[in-house]
Amino acid sequence: MDAPPPLNRQEIEKELSTIMKQTERHLDVIDFVVVRQTLRKIIDEAMLESEEFEKAIAEGGDDFVKDVNNSDPLPFIVRGTLHIENKIIEILEYFNKYSKSLDTLDKKIKALNTSTPYPPDDIPVLHAIRRIRNIPAHELAGGRSVDRKVADDLYMTLSEKRREEIQQRLEPKPLLLDPAMLMKLVLSSAYHDLESYLRERRWQDLLKRALRVAN
Repeated sequence: MDAPPPLNRQEIEKELSTIMKQTERHLDVIDFVVVRQTLRKIIDEAMLESEEFEKAIAEGGDDFVKDVNNSDPLPFIVRGTLHIENKIIEILEYFNKYSKSLDTLDKKIKALNTSTPYPPDDIPVLHAIRRIRNIPAHELAGGRSVDRKVADDLYMTLSEKRREEIQQRLEPKPLLLDPAMLMKLVLSSAYHDLESYLRERRWQDLLKRALRVAN
């Protein structure tokens, strides 16, 4: 299951260099060194978190991967969606937008779309996953299989950018995959997009706070 690429250290180092050049003009030597060390610590921690997450995914040690790797459609759809729902809650909590009134997945996804800067192009797949999760359990468990059209339609709800990235990195092409495997791919993509967004947002906000303190 293909995950989005981890944080790019080279790009981050370039951004840090630009920030420090802009900051240097406004600080004395001691403050400049303190700010640089603080930013370096923030970046190193963010990179370590990113690398550990990617390692857990690659080795199958992540709880999401363990649940989605189940061969039975009922467990991997229900449990995979539960992981996605929990990740949505984490993002809403980060932006102080979560409340107990958001008592359905539909409400949580709508709040994610309207109350946070989460990319709107990545919202349709979450609603599609929610609708599949709501298929009666006896229908999912009965045939022990995933419908071809259901899987294909779900894949097409991914953003165009995400589908292009998957097609470039995956052989065989996604729509040639077994329907169950294609559905797992979409669940994984949606989950990793949520996780990557939250992780990147956290380190960017830490960086901004450090700069505000410096100024």
